[in-house]
Amino acid sequence: TIREIPKFSMNLQRKKEIRQNVASLEDIKALLNGLGFKTEIPGFAMGQKSGMQHHFSLIAKKQIGNHEIVIALDHATSESEVQVSPLILYIYKTSEVTVDIPIFIAIPNLNETAKKIAHGHNILIIEGLTEELDELADIKKEIENRINEINTRISIAATEQPENKPDTSFFGKIKGIT
Repeated sequence: TIREIPKFSMNLQRKKEIRQNVASLEDIKALLNGLGFKTEIPGFAMGQKSGMQHHFSLIAKKQIGNHEIVIALDHATSESEVQVSPLILYIYKTSEVTVDIPIFIAIPNLNETAKKIAHGHNILIIEGLTEELDELADIKKEIENRINEINTRISIAATEQPENKPDTSFFGKIKGIT
């Protein structure tokens, strides 16, 4: 049976949560698109070890030379502060998928233990809504810095040629003695 429903209304108790989720992701999506990334909301990626399909709030990709830079972003909201468990799940998912720049958004903020864990995994943490222009500029600068680090690593790896490296193996050392 098909019924036409002439109108609907939003659950006002969830209005704040919906606004936070949509606003933050759209701001980040626009920022990444401005940096030349192709974005998907939501983003899906196949786990390399488990073969499971992992869901991310956003995945962004950009081809630079022979390397595709991948950004995987998840977000979590809470009334007071986001606890460790959503971050742990995110870390698991990023361990399954090749991610160059991991980003985790915590609304309104991330608890101290989770911050320490995120720092140890080199995860870019964004706390609160991303509506402020200064905050978006800081996020853009951090992402650009991480892209530059990746480009530097790629350039160094490309210029290092096996014939330029000294043979430091056991037999190479013996060969140098004789």
